[in-house]
Amino acid sequence: MPKPKNGKTLPRYITSFLSFYPTDLTKLDNNNFLLLERDYTPLFGGQARLRRITLPEIMSGNVIEGEEMTRISSAFDIDNLEGIASLPRDDGSYDIFLLSDDNFLDNQKTLLLHFQLILHK
Repeated sequence: MPKPKNGKTLPRYITSFLSFYPTDLTKLDNNNFLLLERDYTPLFGGQARLRRITLPEIMSGNVIEGEEMTRISSAFDIDNLEGIASLPRDDGSYDIFLLSDDNFLDNQKTLLLHFQLILHK
């Protein structure tokens, strides 16, 4: 994040949709980040969303919109997704790992999900 002359970090704001809230962020390359957001309602269960955010968008100082890459619903038996990591592959794509933990509760699960992300340039 850029810093003003007084050394304090400048705030950045990101749009929210429904009740999705950011939980984690991973760096893809020098220009792209992937934001993990989650949502939970008793009626629909857990959902997650991944948004790509670019460095120029962050540095602009404007409200960050990002590009929604995918949405994962409770139909896929997900739970409390709160962690994300990425690893670049030789072919230019990325291995994406999403993590949830059970919070020591019987009704939650510890999951590690793995996806391949291909960015079209």
